[in-house]
Amino acid sequence: MYHIANDPRARKSAELIAQSVLALSKNKPADRLSIAAIQRASSVSRSTFYRLFDIPVDVLLWQMDQLFAGFVRELPKQGTRKAVLFSFFQTIMEHAELFAALEKCNRLDALAQNHRRYFKDMGSLLGIPSQLEEASREYLIDIMSYLLPVAISTWIHRGQKDTPEEVYHYFWQSIRTIANLDAL
Repeated sequence: MYHIANDPRARKSAELIAQSVLALSKNKPADRLSIAAIQRASSVSRSTFYRLFDIPVDVLLWQMDQLFAGFVRELPKQGTRKAVLFSFFQTIMEHAELFAALEKCNRLDALAQNHRRYFKDMGSLLGIPSQLEEASREYLIDIMSYLLPVAISTWIHRGQKDTPEEVYHYFWQSIRTIANLDAL
């Protein structure tokens, strides 16, 4: 959990800590980082760390939450479903270090949780019919929410070499393939 007050000093300290955790995560998963190492790298005191965050992974989760909130604020400007998903993949790729660090400590599930939280705002932009019955809508939201982290994990494991266009293509190609499988 994180507890960042809306004041400039707390935000600056959180950003210094976040930069340090990202840098340190290149060599060691965030869930194995010591607070002492983060303190040395960030020049932020131990007590300030604990005032803002509970554990090192929370720093990554805070960064992702901030990124996702900003992305959702920009949604109305995106336009089509393709533009929204393309922009989503592009945003993730622009922050590859963060998502690689989350993947390294097995926390890409937080991406799915954020997607679920904001899906109401994204549903109409993604072309989800509003008349879907509630159960169908819930299944669709959960399935789509958990497919996205899988796509990002695959992109990371493939060496982050695929472009946003390619990830978008593979994502929809996979969904179409699944849809065309014979029912058991």
